[in-house]
Amino acid sequence: MRNSVLGMMGVAVLLAACGGGGGSGGKDAAQVPPAPKTYVAAKATVGDYYTYKNTFQALEPTPGVARESYNTRLLTSVSDDGAKSYRSSTNSPIRNGNDFLYTTLTMDFDQLGRWLATTRADCRITPAPAQYFVAPNSLSVGASWQYSGRIESKCALNPATVQTDELNAKAVAEESITVPAGTFNTIKITQSEQLRDDAFLYSMEQSCWWEPNLGVEVKCVINTTLTETGTSRKEVSVNTRELQGYANQALARKADTLLRYTGAWKGRFQGAAPNEGVAGDCKLLLKADGTITGSCSGASVTFNLTGTISANGQLSLALGGAGQFTGKLDNQEQISGTWSTPDGVNGTWSLSR
Repeated sequence: MRNSVLGMMGVAVLLAACGGGGGSGGKDAAQVPPAPKTYVAAKATVGDYYTYKNTFQALEPTPGVARESYNTRLLTSVSDDGAKSYRSSTNSPIRNGNDFLYTTLTMDFDQLGRWLATTRADCRITPAPAQYFVAPNSLSVGASWQYSGRIESKCALNPATVQTDELNAKAVAEESITVPAGTFNTIKITQSEQLRDDAFLYSMEQSCWWEPNLGVEVKCVINTTLTETGTSRKEVSVNTRELQGYANQALARKADTLLRYTGAWKGRFQGAAPNEGVAGDCKLLLKADGTITGSCSGASVTFNLTGTISANGQLSLALGGAGQFTGKLDNQEQISGTWSTPDGVNGTWSLSR
């Protein structure tokens, strides 16, 4: 739970103030520079998604091997006032990359872009008061904000925990940045944050590049120092998050990525009449390079599968003997399609995360 809370908290801030200026005077008065442009994020639409590659590197006390994972935020609901919810799914390679740990959670935000709650399985994490997620939906260079509050975590099988949170952030400059999803005109956000509980102090220094029209970060670099209060033992790490692909319907902008499908899938195949007995279970591993391996087995047949998937979700698989599976991802958690063999046997199949 500590790591999941830390991962969520490292990007949550609350808008406090935005400075402004003006002036008056006669013909000798100094020229007042124009106010920075204020950007407002486009309206969110159900089905929008943002896929990130996360790279975590332990630095102290012992440098560790960089660990990678892929995270997709899929917009699942939007209210009339602009409040929204994302289903955030993460695939983390395990067992030497031959399998994936797949986890999901729900993130709720209000109309200003403030994080309200995260729900995962039997756990719920809430800030009091609400926090902005990286930056406000309406933003200009020079804006600064602070946050002081509490983060409460409640899980069914564990006692509730509370962390205090102190944060300072500022929009420092407009910068162009290139990541795998493309080149973006962004506002750079710098942030310092301290989270405390009875046992640990988390100190974080974060730089994020916020795409103000999309209303999301395209890159973040978070340096974290965890100090155990009783022993002063420290752990230092850095986490980098980069946008790999996205779709925003209101702006008619997208850069599809097959990474949103990466991970382990399982399901079932079923023969059509008169071959209903040809049926069984399937397991597939969709790899980050778009290749697929897997197998299916039933009472009367067992075979291996190999194939590929494209960034738009089109999938093609070859049976180990003869025949093919074809289909398209209906969404990021469901695949379905048809299969056939040269001797005329055919049917349908469906897989889920």
